[in-house]
Amino acid sequence: MNAFRVRFLRRRAGGSALGWAITLAIVLALTGCGAETPQAHPLATPLASVQSGTLRIQLHQVMVLTLKDDQRYTALIADPTIVSVVEHHDAAAGRFEPELVPLKAGSTQVALTSSRPGHEVVGFRVIVTAPPVVRAMAAPY
Repeated sequence: MNAFRVRFLRRRAGGSALGWAITLAIVLALTGCGAETPQAHPLATPLASVQSGTLRIQLHQVMVLTLKDDQRYTALIADPTIVSVVEHHDAAAGRFEPELVPLKAGSTQVALTSSRPGHEVVGFRVIVTAPPVVRAMAAPY
């Protein structure tokens, strides 16, 4: 094979690989692969703002109840099959905060009692909804 033909084929093969790499990067960027989705991070709301209110969250979503101080809370849940409360460790602030974890669709009452003297109680309603159903179109045969 002559030198011209070898250089041409090498150049073409390298250009083809670069083209494929660019195309793959564009496809991955457009489909969202590799990027974090908004639901990858928990929702957050201040605990002080939920007193006697209603929180609405979807299944597969968690909500952190942020605190102003280092208090710990004990949860009392009317229907523990709807939602559970776990401690979320906030590494930046160095404290634990209550986190609502939905278990199934429904509604329940939650009361969080402070561990400090005086036992502040924060009560609220939680409504857990199922995420919207996305139906794929069937391919015609």
